[in-house]
Amino acid sequence: MHGKAATRRRRLRVAIYAPHFAEYSYRLAAALARHCDVRLVLNRKDANQQWELTNIAVTDPFETRIRDLSVRRAGVIGIPSSFIDVISFRPDVIHCHEVPEIYTSSLIQLLRPLGIPLVLTVHDAIPHSEGGSGTSPREDGWRGRMRAAASIVTTHGESCIADFRRASPFCRRGGLQHARRAHGPTCGGARH
Repeated sequence: MHGKAATRRRRLRVAIYAPHFAEYSYRLAAALARHCDVRLVLNRKDANQQWELTNIAVTDPFETRIRDLSVRRAGVIGIPSSFIDVISFRPDVIHCHEVPEIYTSSLIQLLRPLGIPLVLTVHDAIPHSEGGSGTSPREDGWRGRMRAAASIVTTHGESCIADFRRASPFCRRGGLQHARRAHGPTCGGARH
């Protein structure tokens, strides 16, 4: 093979698993689709509640899978199907939001041995009881496992980076990077 076909590189494949934060994840997928192949997996309830996603401008196409990720009804099927949606895409990178619940934590633990880099967006670096972020020992365990498995953690600005450093002492000091913009890298290769 010669010419353009020979020099064409395979596009990076990014899977975004988003049981919450549908609008943010949809906008992220739309932006990444300009440079990557993207598969977005959304929770039906979250996707229908927040926004009319079809009204968000998209210049390059990407795949969207919408699953019922509740514990009731079809969630029993939807949760394993959502895991298959991520794995079958054969992503080079996976993005998840830190949501301290069993499904996201389980997906991250399932994917960890595969060695696929994980980008984790932390919305609440130091959880508090107001606003529903929770501080139960169970949620703390899920949160800790997710952060430990992340290759890169992103946060919302400088104050969240400082909060994350205080709340996540396992994150190696040398791996921390300052983010000048929202959702810039915070911690690479965090491990307990």
